Amino acid sequence: MTSVSIIIGIIAILLSSFSIYLTNQINKKITEKQVKQDKDISKLSAKQESFIFMTQKQYEKEYNLFWNLFELLQKTIDKTKSVKGSLQLLQENTETSLEETYIKLIQEGIVKSSDYLNELDSKLNQYEPFIQEGLFRDFKQLIKELREFQQRRYNYFYYEDVTQDSINSFIRDIESTLDSIDEKRVKIVGFLRTYFENIRTS
Repeated sequence: MTSVSIIIGIIAILLSSFSIYLTNQINKKITEKQVKQDKDISKLSAKQESFIFMTQKQYEKEYNLFWNLFELLQKTIDKTKSVKGSLQLLQENTETSLEETYIKLIQEGIVKSSDYLNELDSKLNQYEPFIQEGLFRDFKQLIKELREFQQRRYNYFYYEDVTQDSINSFIRDIESTLDSIDEKRVKIVGFLRTYFENIRTS
């Protein structure tokens, strides 16, 4: 009996030792796996933060790019509208002494809108590699239409030959051009609004 008890005791000790060893090995594996997972999560988090940072930087860069283009476009349109206002004043004018002043305002407005348009075209060409092809084409078409309008101004009148018919024709041309430009402008605005909303949510 004593020998059997001793053997049973030894077996119990061995089983206990093996159980402890096995438990330690399992805990070690779990710890190693947890450490690896923590490292992977840390790396993934760092990559994600970097991606978010780059996305934000991209958003700001592209936003500023299109802000510059759109600001020049709006200045061109506003100056063209000011020409229409000056033409209407000239049309309603009954004072011969004021005629020269109104014509000068018209000429200054056209020159200034032409300057803004040239700057817009130059900036657009500079940014071409960074702009979607369809959007670039829409901007170019808009610029082409505004430039054609500005070139037509010479067909309407010179200071020595200002008539009500030429003024009326010029006003109608401006209104038609602005309507067409506004359609293209709305299309560009819609594209950019959708584009930047997609960047924010991606």
